[in-house]
Amino acid sequence: MSGCQSVEQLSIDYMLPGDISFPSSLRKVAVINNAPQALDGLTAENHPTRQEEDDEIVQATRHYHGYTAVTTESLAQALADENYFDEVVICDSALNSGTEGMNILSRDDVNSLAKNLDVDFLIALEDIQMDATYKIDFMPGWGLFYGTTDVKVYPIVRIYMPNHKNPTVTVSPNDSIFWDATGNSKNDVLSNLIQEKDMIRQASEFAGTVPVKHLLPNWKTAYRYLFTGGSVNMRDASVYAKEGNWENAIALWEIQYNTQKGKKKNESRIQHRIGV
Repeated sequence: MSGCQSVEQLSIDYMLPGDISFPSSLRKVAVINNAPQALDGLTAENHPTRQEEDDEIVQATRHYHGYTAVTTESLAQALADENYFDEVVICDSALNSGTEGMNILSRDDVNSLAKNLDVDFLIALEDIQMDATYKIDFMPGWGLFYGTTDVKVYPIVRIYMPNHKNPTVTVSPNDSIFWDATGNSKNDVLSNLIQEKDMIRQASEFAGTVPVKHLLPNWKTAYRYLFTGGSVNMRDASVYAKEGNWENAIALWEIQYNTQKGKKKNESRIQHRIGV
């Protein structure tokens, strides 16, 4: 039956610009940990645990502070993997050892760090928090209990430039990561699900990758559909498209389009506009 199909899906990778445009002179960057280290892994007191339980459902929501060193290291590695800057270095020292929240670096601190690390500017992790929702449901169709741990991460990153009084940019994206497990009982599910310490560590590592797509250009995959039948030109053009020979493919599509008349030509124009 595949030999009779007249439409095929085609994936196209294209680059999206980042939210920030870095001048070409900024080639060396240091990633630093300026998040409140003393709060690592703790549950925030002003976000108490909420639990609901009956015969079939258990649900709890907790708010955590992530592991700042893990997120900082992950952020540095993710930036380095993109090969956008000539050099990415990481500052191992935690600059904020308090519990009072975020602490904006002074101009003198920024100048001193940039000079000592021999970089053009700084990218600082300022905070990493997360909301974890634990849920267990009974699935009658399976005769099993199904549990999920769904974590939403909230990293905050600031860019510091030497000789500037304040941070030049603040990036505060969010994203989610989850784990699941099944079992014959609620206790089985709780045993099989990721444990709290591992969850905080893995979510903290994931959080370091989240700001990168906002800081740097990134690739995205889109899907288009090709008509591969109906005429020799459409068939041959689809072959050229698969081979990446877009010049010949487009030439045949234009020939095919120009041979259409009346209603068929209008339909072809509509299909072209919607990306088919």
